[in-house]
Amino acid sequence: MIREDLLKEHILTRFKSVRSFSLEADIPYTTMATLLKSDIGKAKVPTVIKICDTLGIDISSLINGTIKEIKDLVSPQQVFLEKYHKLNFLGKARVESYIDGLLNSETYTDRD
Repeated sequence: MIREDLLKEHILTRFKSVRSFSLEADIPYTTMATLLKSDIGKAKVPTVIKICDTLGIDISSLINGTIKEIKDLVSPQQVFLEKYHKLNFLGKARVESYIDGLLNSETYTDRD
């Protein structure tokens, strides 16, 4: 399987569609579709960084034709992010609003 196919498969395990991934990564859908049909190696560096950051994968592994997830986050954080990525725009806005409310309360925040 070529790296573009691996990338598309990985995207679709985390997002409902390539289009929803493109929106989350702030990459035009047409750009993403073209990259997946041709050669990710010809993408601009900022685009590859956005792809890898959004998916939490290692850039060098993608360029070498594999998908290696970066495990910097502890498990509960990773699970939260995976659930968050599945939400639509309204769901994400609601979560962000709820978190902002919690952060404004001394009851739910650590005191520095």
